[in-house]
Amino acid sequence: MESKDPETGRWNQDCIRCHATHGIPQITDEGVDTTVGELGIACEACHGPGAEHIAANSAPSRRYLEHLGANDGDPTMVNPDRLDSDRSAQVCGNCHGLAIFQEPADMKEWMTGGYKFRPGDDLQAVRHVLEVDYDDPVVKRVLKDQPYALDDRFWSDGMVRVGGREYAGFVRSACYTHGALSCVSGHEMHREPDDKRPLEEWLDDQLAEDAVQDGACVDCHALEGRQGEAHTHHAPGTTGAACYDCHMPPTTWGLLKGIRQHEIDSPTVAVSLETGRPNACNMCHLDKTLAWTAEHLGAWTGDVQPELTTKEQEIAASILVDPGGRGRPARADGLGDGLGRRDRDQRGQRLDGSLAGPPHGRPLRRRAARVGAFPAPRRWLQGHRVRLHGSPCGARGGLQVDLLPLERAAAHPHRPGAGAG
Repeated sequence: MESKDPETGRWNQDCIRCHATHGIPQITDEGVDTTVGELGIACEACHGPGAEHIAANSAPSRRYLEHLGANDGDPTMVNPDRLDSDRSAQVCGNCHGLAIFQEPADMKEWMTGGYKFRPGDDLQAVRHVLEVDYDDPVVKRVLKDQPYALDDRFWSDGMVRVGGREYAGFVRSACYTHGALSCVSGHEMHREPDDKRPLEEWLDDQLAEDAVQDGACVDCHALEGRQGEAHTHHAPGTTGAACYDCHMPPTTWGLLKGIRQHEIDSPTVAVSLETGRPNACNMCHLDKTLAWTAEHLGAWTGDVQPELTTKEQEIAASILVDPGGRGRPARADGLGDGLGRRDRDQRGQRLDGSLAGPPHGRPLRRRAARVGAFPAPRRWLQGHRVRLHGSPCGARGGLQVDLLPLERAAAHPHRPGAGAG
């Protein structure tokens, strides 16, 4: 492929990093001569180079012995399931993390020779996993060229907020830092022959069969699993009773929807106030206030009741979501006034709502799972009444929010007890 058009080369230097196997951009002033091992995510992307494996298994007898389990895994091929949790997760983190080059020279080397990282290697030795650390020299270098690089990708407390970067959140979880959890604890890239689920069901997130419900959690958290409703405070079988819904709510954004965060934590109102990130309780109970959530969490966990404004006590949290949080200090180094406090949001509207909101007279419908990931500017809501309908705990966030102009609200009254004004 020969081209000097920078847009023609977009795939060659961006998408190729993860959406091809062993891609080498080879972009020069003379043109583009990109090569790939294979288009798409093929075997060697996760298992490493296969030449030795192919040569060793050219004899049918060896293949049969391996198939029958004569050896404890084939040493000629990397299998993430046999690696320790760190190295196993790093296989995924090479693409599903915010991994950047350690030095500018590393990018030049990648342009001509491809990635040095191979499955089973130490990812941190060859690439830098981006975190919210303003003292990190690599972060300083990135912010010099891209002042909003962290704002775009992280909530203010460092939790990742964009989809496809699950590793960046996963490695901050206690289940990883103090345990042996890895990506393959919950995900299964190759469907087992005895998996009775329809293919389409497995393809939805490629979850292991025993991890679809709470299996991946109660393997370690057996006590909480036995406590049942005494721990979850939700009736068995309901959405709120699932581990994921409280500890991995959809606060990252990608593929035009909310996606489960992979930094495993517990909901608190204090964090919502500080960061603007919706907590798991209010993402389901859209008609409830932060005061309601704080009261319940306080009764269950003993959390100290945070100081709330009148609005936070009286108005549904789904209406008051603030992507920057309150009380964020200004940055002293001139690199912006803190995460989420940009003048404009991802769509180009001003965060203070001074530019156009929803077209007048037309309702804005949003899925419950999307509320908060990139919330509407608050001024969009002025002059509108909120109508909630559907089931807040239904499949895939069945509760929906309609923002109706006040003159139309009379024609669309709230269902008793379902909405907030």
